[in-house]
Amino acid sequence: MNILFLLLVIALLPFNSAPQRRAGWRGIVPLHSTRADVERILGASKNDCKCIYEAPDVVIHVEYATDRCKGVLAGWNVPTDTVLRLTVRSTAQQHFSELKVEIAKYTVRRDDTFTTYYVNQEEGIEYAVLSNGVVNSISYIPSNADDSLRCSGFSIADRGITNYGRFDEYGDLDFRSETGRLDSFAIALNQATKLKGYILVYAGKVACPNEARKRANRARSYLINKRGLKPTQIEIIDGGYRQSFLVELYALPQGAAAPNIGPTLDPSKVQIVKSQHCR
Repeated sequence: MNILFLLLVIALLPFNSAPQRRAGWRGIVPLHSTRADVERILGASKNDCKCIYEAPDVVIHVEYATDRCKGVLAGWNVPTDTVLRLTVRSTAQQHFSELKVEIAKYTVRRDDTFTTYYVNQEEGIEYAVLSNGVVNSISYIPSNADDSLRCSGFSIADRGITNYGRFDEYGDLDFRSETGRLDSFAIALNQATKLKGYILVYAGKVACPNEARKRANRARSYLINKRGLKPTQIEIIDGGYRQSFLVELYALPQGAAAPNIGPTLDPSKVQIVKSQHCR
């Protein structure tokens, strides 16, 4: 067997291996492992968010609890710096069909980027698959076995990965298209008066001046002035910069911590431009 091919197969073992209940990734298990466990395996994060790690052939993004019942995945009764979710992206392409996943055991959803998500809450795993069938990432998430760790007032059914986490996300849409997404967000917030909305915006690697804050304020103004939300129901967050422009909408229980930001680009690496595109 070609040695280079053998090394590639070994590097991709986390992607090729069938998920096991609460097995996590290389011993890192959501709600049970801590930042110290992660750093013992991967070393300290060199990223500003202290949440992105690099290993041979993979990049790992770990989201941590900021306190009990608080974090990007709100509502888990675990201490600060406990792993909530771990997402692995491989630098080598692999087709989802190669994993031989039993689709019947997964719930399926799609977003506006034509990415399909396959989620198995029994196993605590989520595959993000691009339109060409290539696996974009694998996320390790809380499983059914961890329901006892759900905080009071948070639904066990959603396990913190749906409404109490990210409500919606989308890229650089024109305003008319964006209002359709915001309309659904407004309906959810009006129907659940105990929820508070957050608009988290990341500018891209080529950005207009103050683009994230301006776009977040535009969305907030629409929700207040056109959809009738109270100003106290909706907050904006400037998330910094990522490779591509991104909006994340969150509907979180009153009293829950605001979503954590996860920028992936240092401002010094961003090109600020002034053009007709800027608004």
